[in-house]
Amino acid sequence: MRSFEVVKTSSGIEVCRGEPLRCWADLNTDCIRGGRLCGTSGNGTRLLADHVRREPLADDFFRLCHDDRSGTLRLSEDATRIGLASALIGELGWAGILNVEDGLLSVRGGSTPGDAVAHAVLDDIRGERTPRDVRTWLTYLSMEAYERVARRLVAANHVIPQEGRRLLRRFTFYQPTDTNDFVWPRVRLGTALAQRRPLDQKDVHLLGIADATGLLPIILDGGGQAATAYFEHLVQQSHADVQTLIQETRVVIGNKVMNGR
Repeated sequence: MRSFEVVKTSSGIEVCRGEPLRCWADLNTDCIRGGRLCGTSGNGTRLLADHVRREPLADDFFRLCHDDRSGTLRLSEDATRIGLASALIGELGWAGILNVEDGLLSVRGGSTPGDAVAHAVLDDIRGERTPRDVRTWLTYLSMEAYERVARRLVAANHVIPQEGRRLLRRFTFYQPTDTNDFVWPRVRLGTALAQRRPLDQKDVHLLGIADATGLLPIILDGGGQAATAYFEHLVQQSHADVQTLIQETRVVIGNKVMNGR
């Protein structure tokens, strides 16, 4: 494990100063979270962020962009799909399999993911002989991202597919099986920002995708300027690859809006 020094900023936020990280996977549960060393607080109490993350990044984003009672979308379909594509790429990045280099998404190695959805995304990316840029992959993967993540959640019994009607057409929506479980990502993130608690770096990544897609105000939910400033600080401290992916997600969504399709 690298040596990190914990320092406090003028605003009282604890951050980490130390050797640069080589890849996303270096920011794991044995390293730092939200700019703070893992372990216990000063009074010996376990940090909220010390709980091992059990849900894939895209699954938590799926929960964020749906109403926890009705299962209806909080976002446009385009923003939802692009956000999910971004989160799926992020899952492989945190697994140490993908890197962002000069705007291009490249496979760096690592073990093959056991999850079927992550495996399918990796197969798509490996299928290209030459690396493609992040925007191309966000656009391409967004075409199936929603269905892939929904199937994973259905298989894990987190949601149940339901059929609804809108005007003259039928559509499928996903009803949460456990409202408390479904709302937990929003509560976890909102509480951490409002109270300036240390955050798992993957949660910082999730917040960045939420911001890029327009979901951040729902998470902040009255947290005020201090919560917003803390969020911005956390993103600035995140890995360069994560920052690039968040920014490219924002650009792709913006292009969709500008092009009207």
